[in-house]
Amino acid sequence: MDEAGGKNDDGVEKVSDYSLPVSSGIQSPPLPPFIDAKQQSPLQIEVSCTTPRGKFLLQLHQNGIVLANPKKAEEQITIASSQVENVIWFRKEEEYKKLKQRQSSGKVNSKSLMVPGHMILICLNPSEETDGVKVIFRNKQMNQVCLQLPAYFIEGGSGEKEKECFTEKEWWDGLIKALCSDNVSMIRVLANMDKPSYTSHGDSFTFQSEGASGSSTTTEGMPYVGCYHGLNDGALYPLRDGLLFFKPPLFVHRSKLASISCGRGSGSASRYVDMAVELDSGDLIEFTNIYREELVVLNDYIHKVLIPAMQVDAEGGDSADEVVAEVIESDHPNSDGEEEAETSSTGKRRRSSRAASKSAREATRAHFDQVVDDSDEEDEEDFQSEDERGTDDSDSDAQINTDEEAALSSDDGEGMDTDQESEQGSASKKAKIN
Repeated sequence: MDEAGGKNDDGVEKVSDYSLPVSSGIQSPPLPPFIDAKQQSPLQIEVSCTTPRGKFLLQLHQNGIVLANPKKAEEQITIASSQVENVIWFRKEEEYKKLKQRQSSGKVNSKSLMVPGHMILICLNPSEETDGVKVIFRNKQMNQVCLQLPAYFIEGGSGEKEKECFTEKEWWDGLIKALCSDNVSMIRVLANMDKPSYTSHGDSFTFQSEGASGSSTTTEGMPYVGCYHGLNDGALYPLRDGLLFFKPPLFVHRSKLASISCGRGSGSASRYVDMAVELDSGDLIEFTNIYREELVVLNDYIHKVLIPAMQVDAEGGDSADEVVAEVIESDHPNSDGEEEAETSSTGKRRRSSRAASKSAREATRAHFDQVVDDSDEEDEEDFQSEDERGTDDSDSDAQINTDEEAALSSDDGEGMDTDQESEQGSASKKAKIN
C-alpha cells in the first residue's frame, strides 16, 4: 500500500490488494497490531463465516473491517463502524461444554492449550439510518455478518506458536476499535467457564441455566438454554441487552421488544415450555421446546434483569413508552382437564390504537368499579348512622318499621289496609314489651 493510501483512476482508495470505496468511511491506515510489519499493510487473517457462509480474509482498520473472498478479490464485504448497530461476542454451545469439561479436569491452566476463537455477530443498521449506504455482497443487502475468530492460546504461553497467534485480548481490543463507537459497545456473553483474564468493561450479568433433570446432555450452569427456533435446533442466550439465538444467528435488542412471555401454552404433563417475543414491528418470534426446569431462571431473568433494563430505557427515552409486567402462575391444572397456565410476560408498548382501546376498556371498568365502591360507601354510611342513633329508643324502631310497611302497603292497594293495621298493632306491642 502507498504511504498515503493512494487512489486509482476510478477514485477508489487502495488498501493492500483490496479496494475500499471512499463512501464506506473506512480509514485506510491499518489497525495495530493487525499489521504486516514488512509491508506496513493490514494483515489478511483467514476466518470462517456462517453468515454469509464461507472462508474469508479479514482485515481490521481504524474504523471498519473488510472481508474478502480469497478466490475472488472483487468479492468483499466492507463494513464501516457507522453502519454497525450491535456487536455480540459469544461462543458456540458445544464449545462452552468443552471448556466446562476442561475446567473440571484441571487442564485449563495448561500453557499449550489452544481454545477455539469466539463468534462475532455484527448486526447492521438499516440503510435509512446510514444515509442510504448499504452493505452489499453478491448483489444482496446484508443485515448481519457472523464470523468465528481463529483459535488462540490461553494467555501465559511463551512458545513460538503462542507468539505467532493473536491473544483473545488483542482481538477484543482490535474489534472494539474497528467496529464500536460512542453509541455502540461490544455485548459479551459471560460464562463461568469462559471468564476473560482482562477487564472487558461491560455488563456483569451472567445467566446460568438450570439444566434438565435426568438428561444425559445437561446444560446446567451454561449461559444458554436449549430450544428450537422454527425448525432450527439451537441455543438461546438471555442477555441484559436482549436475546441471542444461535444458529442461525439472531439477535433481538431489548429496545425492539414489545412483549415477551415464557411458559404460555404448555400443559402440566409437558416437559417443555415456550417463549414468545413480539417486536415493535408486530412480528412474532417463538422459541419452543425449552425444558420446563428452566422456567424459574427465565422468570428471574425477565423480572430481575430485563424489566429493570427496559425501565431505565423508558425513563431516559420516549415518555409514551411504558414497561409493564404480568405473571400468571397456576401450580394445579383445572378440574376439567385444561392445561396448566404458567406464564411470565413483560412488555413495552406505545400509545397505539390498540393500547388506546385497552385504556378505554380499563377506564370503563374503573368507572363501574367506582360506582360499586360508592354504593358500598353509602351502605356503610347508613349503617354507621344507625349505630350513632343507637337502638335504645324502641318506639322509634317500631315507628320506622311501621312507616316502611305503610309504604309497601300503599303500593298494593286498599286491600292491604287490614294487614297494615295488624302490623302496626304488633309493632306497638313490641314497643311496649321492650
